[in-house]
Amino acid sequence: PGPGVLRLLDQEIDADGVNGDTQDGVPLSFSLAAERAGHPLAFEPENSPSDEALAWNLMTWGQYQFRFVPEVDRFKWLEPRHMVNISHRWSRNKTDDLQYAFFNGIGWECWENIWGIWNGITARDAQATRRVAAMERGIASFLVSDGWQPLYPMRRLGVFASRWPLGSETIWTIVNRNDYDTVGEQLSIRSQTGMMYFDLYHGVQLTPLQEGNTDIVSFAMEAHGYGAVLATPATPGPEFQALMAKMKRMTEEPLKTYAQEWAPLQQMVVDIPSTKLPPSDPVGMVKIAGAEFLFKVQGKEIEGDNDAGVDVQYPWESAPQRFHEHRMQIHSFYVDRFPVTNAQFKGFIDATRYHPSDDL
Repeated sequence: PGPGVLRLLDQEIDADGVNGDTQDGVPLSFSLAAERAGHPLAFEPENSPSDEALAWNLMTWGQYQFRFVPEVDRFKWLEPRHMVNISHRWSRNKTDDLQYAFFNGIGWECWENIWGIWNGITARDAQATRRVAAMERGIASFLVSDGWQPLYPMRRLGVFASRWPLGSETIWTIVNRNDYDTVGEQLSIRSQTGMMYFDLYHGVQLTPLQEGNTDIVSFAMEAHGYGAVLATPATPGPEFQALMAKMKRMTEEPLKTYAQEWAPLQQMVVDIPSTKLPPSDPVGMVKIAGAEFLFKVQGKEIEGDNDAGVDVQYPWESAPQRFHEHRMQIHSFYVDRFPVTNAQFKGFIDATRYHPSDDL
């Protein structure tokens, strides 16, 4: 029944694919059902399917452990057309996510609303996302190359690249994992007559230094920044020209000019005016005398540890947090003796002519 329901659902909403939360691969039967219905779907399980299942699990979303040297995504290596979306939802600095994605030619999942908790990205990460997205979309056909060569030898410590050949052209996607800028000779390439080089990230042509049978290409990379180089035997076509023009405008200001400091989203309690106390006890209600009260609760969010920004924020707190304790004075109030009865609710409906939008 699962594939059948899924087939009907996706025909109705015209979906492109399905994300499989916590799944260790989506069964083949789901793909076959979608194909029989004439509506093929891309399935994206969270965890690792078997190597064989890469034939129908066309995507995954990966949970990474980030290290200084970018790791090669195993599924992308086995099947270059496989698309991974990196998910690191609680991180407050997305540089690792974006650099690993750009190095592997894969995607990044921007997850800011985590179960109702806002973990917004910083201005720097937002700008870096725009740049990485623009480049990956502009060179998408290269990023599924069968000739992908990760960890292409670079001239600078801490600068890592993937080489993506396609026909007579080649692109390198490059990340600087260092805390400092690297400027100068970055890339060594075997010389080919008539080959031209372009800095796709900054949108300019590069003039290589020829040293024997090697072309040495120089360009600047800022700390924790990005780079992309195109080698082509002919003048770049209109699509590359448009990409370079866009990237030249986009990179006029370095990423370091954008704020990187993360801050939790402040929450404000909506002020509700107090109800006037009636002169006598309302029918069916009892008065609760005011008193001092120690308000002490613990949030039940399923993730997020005890980080600032997780759960809710009360007026006496500087940020949303999971644990709350505050001594306060509670004013007198009235409360119903019993829950609302069906007869009372019927009286309310008759008096107000209220009608629910969904009778179910």
